[in-house]
Amino acid sequence: MSHESDRHAFLDWLDQPDSFPTRLAKDESSTIEELLECDDTLPGLYCSQLGLPQGSSYAEAARGFARQYRLRNAAAAPWEASTF
Repeated sequence: MSHESDRHAFLDWLDQPDSFPTRLAKDESSTIEELLECDDTLPGLYCSQLGLPQGSSYAEAARGFARQYRLRNAAAAPWEASTF
């Protein structure tokens, strides 16, 4: 399954951090849930922004957001980023 549109939406969302809670409630929770299984590498700039190690996946970032906002389908793997 291609996650290209979800990846682009997620990066767009990260570029506008002040809108996280509002956009998550309106339209981003499904994007986050879709990315829970995306092993593609998150661009380095966004890894740094989120406090993740370089080379982290979209799934790792999505799990952090899912836990932070208590999305119903959050994966059970531990989240270690310090910024969440």
